Amino acid sequence: MQDSSYNAPDLNRDGEPSLTPESTAKLRGLQIITVCLIMGSCLFMLVTLFFSEGALELNPDILSWIAVGFAVFVFLLSFVFPGNMLRRQLSEVDVSDFENKLPADRQTDLLTLFHGPHIVACAMFEGAVFFNLVAYMVTPFAGNIGAAIFLILVMAARFPIRVRITKWINDISHEFAVR
Repeated sequence: MQDSSYNAPDLNRDGEPSLTPESTAKLRGLQIITVCLIMGSCLFMLVTLFFSEGALELNPDILSWIAVGFAVFVFLLSFVFPGNMLRRQLSEVDVSDFENKLPADRQTDLLTLFHGPHIVACAMFEGAVFFNLVAYMVTPFAGNIGAAIFLILVMAARFPIRVRITKWINDISHEFAVR
């Protein structure tokens, strides 16, 4: 029988879960990538609004509807695809090898696994934002701007903050300890 002991995460002086310096650097890189994806979408939206002089119509063409439909599809797909990708990666982890590593190395390894699915999800959102903004440039349908704003907000809501990531790392570590 495996040892199923679970240690609560160490807390820093502010009462927040602590990350190792290596994990903090990886998290900072992931945060920078996420901000770049969000800011690129916002900048392109500003450019499209500037060149269209903020015109809004309520009579969409077929491209506008396809773009809005694509935004809905990507939003729904974001609940399935990145999660499946992450579950597949986690299922390939050798638990006995993982348990023999130092806690700092475990943390870094798990954060590395989190990178790919998170970036894929944000890139999917960014692609749908750009598609809606291009459709808006063709026909300034308000629904395309609405879909783009919604997806940008979803990307912002998925921003990898330290507390959320540390909780995820600790939950997965606990799950591995129970196996």
